[in-house]
Amino acid sequence: MQYNLSKKYEWPGMYTQIRNFVSRCQTCLQAGRAVANTNFHMLTASTPGELIEIDTVGPLPCTPRGNKFIITAIDHFTKIAWARAVTHKSADCVLRFLTEDVLTIFPDAKNILSDNGLEFKSATTLKVMNEKGIHWKFGSPYHPETQGVIERFNDTIMRKLKKVCNFSHDTWDTAVHLAIDAYNKSFHRAVGCSPFELLHKETPLFSVDAGLVSKKHLKNFRTYTRNQEE
Repeated sequence: MQYNLSKKYEWPGMYTQIRNFVSRCQTCLQAGRAVANTNFHMLTASTPGELIEIDTVGPLPCTPRGNKFIITAIDHFTKIAWARAVTHKSADCVLRFLTEDVLTIFPDAKNILSDNGLEFKSATTLKVMNEKGIHWKFGSPYHPETQGVIERFNDTIMRKLKKVCNFSHDTWDTAVHLAIDAYNKSFHRAVGCSPFELLHKETPLFSVDAGLVSKKHLKNFRTYTRNQEE
């Protein structure tokens, strides 16, 4: 919160007020966890889309819409991530998720990494990825640390989801897009900015911005940040 606000706003006592506000947020206290200060991890990819990791979370409490699982994915270089609520942990759901969500951002992705779940071993999915020039890699069940990036992301997105939907078991699937948007627009220590900024080369805007400044100012702000980065 502090990182995103400081990019666009400033007022006397800002940082103290933000810390006090967050420290009193009961939802944040229940869903959050203490994060230790660690050194930056070396990136495992040298370009966007070089390595994308995919996984599934669940089963979760079944919602009125029948959703019980979340398919997640993260790009190792930019840390940009995706998540989709689904009814079944199936190969069809995985293929739709990849083609409709992930590959619309990285159509020239090089490698996809997953565990050995049956939903990832569909001959159809592997054939489609192969035709796109994408190599599918499977992590070793004896070395689960090879999926460490996606496991950490899954933990993060579940905590954000709990905050967004306030622990509601029957509406969590309607909040997945809000949780993933919050993650992608939040500061990430591994890349030194938010994944959104690294991917799009511009500062993200939030719904609150529209209520505080005019549309003309927001347009000018985007133009200004692009010019600064160029």
